[in-house]
Amino acid sequence: MLYQTQGNQEQATIYLQRAAKIEEANLSNFLISGSESERQLYLNTFRGTTNTMVSLGIQSRDSSARELAMSTLLRRKGRVLDSVTGSLQKLRQQLSTEEKNLLDEFNSSRSALAALYFNGLEYYSPEQYQAEINRLKEKVKSLETSLSQRSEEFRIETQSASIESVQALIPNHAALVELVRYEPFNFEDYQNRWSEPERYAAYILTANGQLQAIDLGEAAPIDALVAEFRRALGSQSSRTKTIARQLDEQIMAPIRPLLGDNTHLLLSPDSQLNLIPFAALVTE
Repeated sequence: MLYQTQGNQEQATIYLQRAAKIEEANLSNFLISGSESERQLYLNTFRGTTNTMVSLGIQSRDSSARELAMSTLLRRKGRVLDSVTGSLQKLRQQLSTEEKNLLDEFNSSRSALAALYFNGLEYYSPEQYQAEINRLKEKVKSLETSLSQRSEEFRIETQSASIESVQALIPNHAALVELVRYEPFNFEDYQNRWSEPERYAAYILTANGQLQAIDLGEAAPIDALVAEFRRALGSQSSRTKTIARQLDEQIMAPIRPLLGDNTHLLLSPDSQLNLIPFAALVTE
């Protein structure tokens, strides 16, 4: 925050990149135990840094800031999905008996490591505590390597999302539109850093183009239109087309100039935008 306030964009981004790596490592370790509600609560503790990175990506002209924001969005959405669906448990059904045993050992070792981080020293001396952490980290790494060599499904499932890996899966003439609701971070006034209303933004990624980002405006008016649109669809109102045009003007019209020649959209909505059929919006 200090570097950003001083106008040192490059140094601010470097520190945020370090923070993102640390948080990603923590999420990887901690989201393997507890109930779904506990995992969701833990994920919510990362909202502040997610909002900060999204804000920086929107406000900055620096491509590295946009890439950091997009990487964070992809990873956080991926972690939420893994947490909710229990992806590793579903993967277990596809493995051989030997691979299942390795996966069970992998999960129990990660759980033990997470418990160590959470519980602290307890009855360990500092030296014993660090030695036990190192032992478990080495064991997890060894089991992960072994499982990755044996199972392509495991290797794919445990890969951390990256812009490059996602970009490689986008077809030609297509664009990924990553929509996000965020709380803007005020870098100019730290005391009132969260005083502004929430907004929507879009990050646009194509198979071979540069990552682009655009702010779509305050969230409350868009959410109100979404609610009105859903009511109109349900009642077959004569205003349905008018509202669909207003929503398109608010959400998609700012995005279209950034799409180039790409005609196939891969939409990843957020918040209330998950509730509308985008194909029903009305263009110019």
